[in-house]
Amino acid sequence: MLPSDREERERILFAAVSAGYDLPDFPQYYVPYADRSAEVIARAKPLEELKKKRVEAPPKLAALEREFPEGTRDLGFLRVRARKKDLTAIIDRKSGEVLKVLSIDPWV
Repeated sequence: MLPSDREERERILFAAVSAGYDLPDFPQYYVPYADRSAEVIARAKPLEELKKKRVEAPPKLAALEREFPEGTRDLGFLRVRARKKDLTAIIDRKSGEVLKVLSIDPWV
């Protein structure tokens, strides 16, 4: 969660520019995942969007369908930024639980 204080936001910005630190390097601003699960659910995109736009997605999503035989209708995805490679988090759109992280470029 971003700090509400303007001076603190500027301190973090300057830390990013001058020393390479960014918000993830300031754990005092972490919040429990459960506190944000409604936001996660609201932002999750349908798996079909990923399947249509990424050639590497259909086989990986087919494996996901085998892993979750009850169906993938209630699953969605979120983009995960990482240092070396961005990933795709598979989300249960009812609970917000992260079920799996796949090596699929999520920027569709």
